[in-house]
Amino acid sequence: MKRKILLTGGGGFVAGNIISQNRSRNIVEAVEQREAAITGENLTWHILDLQDSAELRHLFHRVKPDVIIRPSLIVGLLLRVWQSCPSFPCRAGRLRIT
Repeated sequence: MKRKILLTGGGGFVAGNIISQNRSRNIVEAVEQREAAITGENLTWHILDLQDSAELRHLFHRVKPDVIIRPSLIVGLLLRVWQSCPSFPCRAGRLRIT
């Protein structure tokens, strides 16, 4: 069964990679403030300002996502951990991303 994923910042680097790796496994509902050039099977774009709570609530009710992914939050948290922890695996040369 395909999951419906609501992906914010769809035009960004991390979100773009999530979209390209999807390969029709899931239905992606991507949110961006402006049109993005990325296309794909099972991909729908929603032009929306995430700070507009009424529009965001309307989108949630219409899309009914199974999963919400907000890459900017994930990247921001990792950056804070990396900056505050000298023994973080990446700084110590032990983190390998494939």
